[in-house]
Amino acid sequence: ITIDGNRDSYTRGLSTENELIDADNTKNLSIINCHFRNGIADAIDLDGENVNLLIYGNYINNIDKMGMHMYGIKNGSINNNVIISNNTISNSTGGVNVAGTTNFTITGNTIRNTRTYDAVNFTDDGTAILTGTDSKKGNITGNSIFGTNEYGISNRGKNIIVSSNNLDSCNNYSIYMPSTAINSIASNNNIQNTNAIGIFSDAESSKITLNYIETYKNIPIFSSGTNSYIFENIIVTDTTALVVERKAYIKNNAFKGGGIDISFSNSDSSSIINNSFYDISGQRFGITIASAVNQLNVNNNNFYEVDSSAILSFAPFNYFIGNNFINCDTAFNFNSTAMVGAIIDDNNFINCTN
Repeated sequence: ITIDGNRDSYTRGLSTENELIDADNTKNLSIINCHFRNGIADAIDLDGENVNLLIYGNYINNIDKMGMHMYGIKNGSINNNVIISNNTISNSTGGVNVAGTTNFTITGNTIRNTRTYDAVNFTDDGTAILTGTDSKKGNITGNSIFGTNEYGISNRGKNIIVSSNNLDSCNNYSIYMPSTAINSIASNNNIQNTNAIGIFSDAESSKITLNYIETYKNIPIFSSGTNSYIFENIIVTDTTALVVERKAYIKNNAFKGGGIDISFSNSDSSSIINNSFYDISGQRFGITIASAVNQLNVNNNNFYEVDSSAILSFAPFNYFIGNNFINCDTAFNFNSTAMVGAIIDDNNFINCTN
């Protein structure tokens, strides 16, 4: 079926306050292969306690609010067992907003060209996929997102996996995980051409793994949550590739064109192990360590073709063991403070100037 809000001629269509589908407290509801267009509220709005939902294969275009909006928390109720799959949403204020929902899957959807409707009252206007702080145990996987006016994926819930999504040309963070996104994972995502940070995580014990990020406008990964795991990512940039503000485990990543900046005392005892740094030119460095950071383990990393300093440090009591430096201008660039208590052992140098 086709549901048309006739937004240019309200006398022939729905009123200015109507969603195209509005349902509360449903069970075993399926919305399949429908066309929604020209709405001035949400295309699909489901409140209350909705159980066993399937929203599949729908086309949503030109909606002034969200393509799909599920708000499960109402009088203590919650949505449960929700599948949102293979839908196409375009030219709308937002894509999918899932709040108060547990055991959900958002997969195979295409969301393009989101816009801003009311940025003053709705700070997530223009976000393709949004989960509320009261959502948990979800999978956001295999979606294609292009041209968002705000975030690509804003994951505010707990124990949520964001994986294998393609995100291109997001105006704000491509993937956003604030402090409420505890134990969340961002894995195997492909992020390109972002105007802001590629992955921003302020979440405790988050995992950022196996992502490919190529961007030349902003920082690919910014991690400010404690005990974060940043493993096996490939990052291509011409700016700083990774900023770390709290303790993190950084292992087996490949950084091309930019390095790691560790700038805050809360990053003490971080580990930087088995990473590779390539083709870092100009005044960028492989690893920069600020004066307040101690007890770092910088071990078994490989540095290739670093024009400036492979490791620039202003901090004492750090460990640098088993690193390889090939065709670097300067391997270690330490001030007098950084030499205090530093352990530098078993490093290898090939064709390095200093």
